[in-house]
Amino acid sequence: MRKHLDKTDYRILAALEQDGRLQNQQLAEKVCLSPGACSQRLRRLERGKYIKGYKARLDIRKVCNSVTSIAVVKLNGQGGMKQNRFLTALESMPEVVECLEVAGEADYVVRFMCVSLEDYNACTEKLVSDPAFEVENVESLIVLRQISNLERSNTMHLIERNELLE
Repeated sequence: MRKHLDKTDYRILAALEQDGRLQNQQLAEKVCLSPGACSQRLRRLERGKYIKGYKARLDIRKVCNSVTSIAVVKLNGQGGMKQNRFLTALESMPEVVECLEVAGEADYVVRFMCVSLEDYNACTEKLVSDPAFEVENVESLIVLRQISNLERSNTMHLIERNELLE
């Protein structure tokens, strides 16, 4: 269960979500607080792990060549040990940028960023060929181009909807 935050906390989170580089003075002005009060609230939100960290989002197309691929993975049956082995293998692969456990025909959807299709193929081959992972099937989707960038940070619509539901 999530701990209750007040509207000022939400405004701080929303402002930082839009611009994580805001200085405390700027943030305080945006949320109508004194710099001291803003700093205290920010430290509390960070200590409470409401803020996972601060990072730069790179335009990978300008930085290097890459291939983004999606692997839809079905494991051979269910079981905590086999899932743990599979997830541990994924964590050891730097090409894996996201893993989602899903309901339906597949068990996981995994997003890879590789330098080439050969590199991606080696990743999936590692997962399929090792019997310890018990991968039944991998369906690959190769991203041709990104149509829109929904990598935006905008959870405020979720917060607002949750507030309406309570």
